[in-house]
Amino acid sequence: LPFDRRPRPAPPTLRQPGAEMRRLTLFSTFLLLACATVPPPQRPGHGEAMGGGQRPLVAMYGPDCAIGKTRYERLRTQEQLAEVWGNHLGKARSYSVPPLVDFAACEVIAVFAGEVWNSDGIQVVEMLEDAGVRRVRFDHYSYQSTGAGGGGKRVTPYGWFVVPRTELAVVLEENVQNLIGQPPVWKERARL
Repeated sequence: LPFDRRPRPAPPTLRQPGAEMRRLTLFSTFLLLACATVPPPQRPGHGEAMGGGQRPLVAMYGPDCAIGKTRYERLRTQEQLAEVWGNHLGKARSYSVPPLVDFAACEVIAVFAGEVWNSDGIQVVEMLEDAGVRRVRFDHYSYQSTGAGGGGKRVTPYGWFVVPRTELAVVLEENVQNLIGQPPVWKERARL
């Protein structure tokens, strides 16, 4: 019959014992070879982004902070962190303890933007080490809004960044360019 509707058995290669294991072995071998061709990370050179433009070791950010004025902090002890963390929380201070940080290997950079519009927090875009300083470049997680009066929301965004400890001076630079699709324009905000 030209249109035989009888069920057909699976091809012999799929019915053989161990076929699934062979496929898994082939996939694992392919994955291993693909990973082996990725070059290892390189140390940053003069003026290059740390880790190829990687972010800090840990980043915490958000739109609401009790610190209502623009403020920049470089924290090098657990005591300093506890004090600024308490200021950041304001009235909620007793409900949370600051994170524990290994200050022998790390330090914390805190950025408080004060009152601004439409920001979900602060992000570090890149860190560079050049001319005897560490440049920490940051920008807002900003968004557009619509609605009555433009629909904007007044917020007090912040960013906490755990970075490798350095004895270099830290220069904070903010991206002040606000046009979509345009390259950043960095403006120095603080030397810590």
